[in-house]
Formats: sequence, structure tokens, C-alpha cells
Amino acid sequence: MLQIKNLRASFQTYSGEAEALRGVDLEVEEGDFLAVVGESGCGKSVAAQSVMRLYPKDQIQYKSGEILYKNQNLLNFSEKEMQKIRGSEIGMIFQDPMTSLNPTATVGRQITEAILKSGAKIGRKEARERMIEALRDVGVPNPELGLKRYPHDFSGGMRQRVMIAIAASRNPALLIADEPTTALDVTVQAQILELMKRLQEKNNTSIIIITHNMGVVANIAKKVAVMYGGVVVEAGTAGDVFYRPRHPYSWGLLRSVFRLNKSKNEPLTPIEGAPPELINPPPGCGFASRCDYAMGVCLREAPPKYGVGHVCRCWLHDPACPVKPKELEEGYVRTAT
Repeated sequence: MLQIKNLRASFQTYSGEAEALRGVDLEVEEGDFLAVVGESGCGKSVAAQSVMRLYPKDQIQYKSGEILYKNQNLLNFSEKEMQKIRGSEIGMIFQDPMTSLNPTATVGRQITEAILKSGAKIGRKEARERMIEALRDVGVPNPELGLKRYPHDFSGGMRQRVMIAIAASRNPALLIADEPTTALDVTVQAQILELMKRLQEKNNTSIIIITHNMGVVANIAKKVAVMYGGVVVEAGTAGDVFYRPRHPYSWGLLRSVFRLNKSKNEPLTPIEGAPPELINPPPGCGFASRCDYAMGVCLREAPPKYGVGHVCRCWLHDPACPVKPKELEEGYVRTAT
């Protein structure tokens, strides 16, 4: 359904050119639930909003690559053509519902706008029924009353449910959720994720969820892509990435996830160092300065892609590599999850 191939994109800043995406590769099939994880600034949101073509042309420059949606390159679409795609074909749930929802319009009016944008020619009664159904599907109590309320009348979790209702009201084939659980407590996070999973199963919608927390998506994602420094450094099924991770950055992310079976005296293990500077990115692997297994080649050359299905960009997987970490030993299973 969606295939991003070698996408390179940069922004012009006062300090120079910032290379936000440095060759991103992603694939989403029909009915997939893909989680894109990585720390802040790694390019997750830039990749997601590039699919929607939300950046003005004078702000971003796409240097190479393709964004293929149903075998059509979205980078070649005009703004008018993209307007037909946004919402009806590809929906998006933004990070902060309070700034994404219109504070001066009722929830019912905002859902109505989304429904009418689809070109559906329906009467007022049918539109109201569809609005009530949309709110009921996302678990808003008393949806008839909810239509008349404003965003500030809802809690953070309920506002996020309203955002999901708006995005899903046009039944898009692909739904992109950018940090949908940010600033929500863990109980509400679980409810939002379970809601998205139910919607995905009900409508066979393909979902991409963007997050910096691997623990959030452990039980719902079918596939996981790990991004670092504007590159997808590892991708595969959730089982592969969580239980057989192949990249040192993935090992670090999993070590930093809180576990219930962790001893109270055992501290969390952070990843030392900082992400690479994207205005002047390193010529080799972006993670080399923070990696315990970095070699000379890691500083000089960016690693190619190794593997089929479960892929990884790391020189440790080169047949000539003399370093063999215990994490790559046959039968070794991480206990981080």
C-alpha cells in the first residue's frame, strides 16, 4: 500500500542545511500495524508528514527517493491532487489534540466538516447519525451530548478520541498516528492504543504509529521500524525487533524500557551521548559515537542494509566483521521486554 524508497529530505535553517531524512526506507501492506520508534529528532514525524505532503515547498527539499502510495509517487502530486488523498485515502492523528482541534467550534461541527470533505452528499439527519456513530466507535460516553461540546470540555484522553473519530470518519485506507499517547497517563495510553487496534481490525485499516517509546507498542504492532539520525537502522516483525534485535541502538532502547520484573535496586540503563548533528551529519554510521562496538569503518562509511525481511544497517553483520557481540549469538534472547 505504501512504500518509501531512499527518501532524502532537508530543511534550510539559519545555521545551514539540516538533513532530516538521510535515505529512509519503509513499507506498509494492507492491514499492517507498523510502529516507527526512535528518540526525538530522529526524523519520525518528518517522514510521516512527508507522506501527507504537509510541508510547504519553500520549507523542505526532497533530494531523492519516492513515496509510493498504491504505486503512485506522491511527491509528483499537485496540491489539488493531494487534497483528494488527505483524509479520504490517508488520515492523520496529530500529536497534540488541543492545538489540532478548533477551540471555537463544537466537536460535532468539526466531525461534520471531515465527513463533508469526503464529498458525501448526505442529509442533516444522516450526517448526525454518522457523527454519533463515529464518537461511539471511539468510546466517547453520551455521544449525542458530546456533539454539542467544545474541545476544552473534554479531558486529554477524550480529546485524543475525538481526533481519532475525525481522522477515521472518512474510512481512510491508511491512518498515521503521530505520538497519539503523548502527555497521557499509562492507563489512558493503553485505552487509546486498544481503540486504534479495534478500529484497525474492524475496517482493515493500515496504521502507522509514530512513538519514542518501544514499550507502548509492544503488544499491538505487527511490524516495527527503528529510526536514528534520519535513517531506518532496523526493521522487521515485532517479534524480531523485540526478541531478536540486531542493531546496537535497538539494544539500547530495549535496555531503557522499564520492566515490572526489574529489581528496585537495578537502575535503568540510558544510552550515553547525544544524537548526531543533522546540519553537519557524520560521514559514517550516525550511532558510531555512542556505540560500544564501533569500529574504524563505522566512522568512515555508512553501513549498507543487511538481511531480508528483518533488515539492519550495521557493520556488525558484515561477513568480514571480527566483532561478535553476545546479542548476536544463536539462541540469545533479550530479557528487556
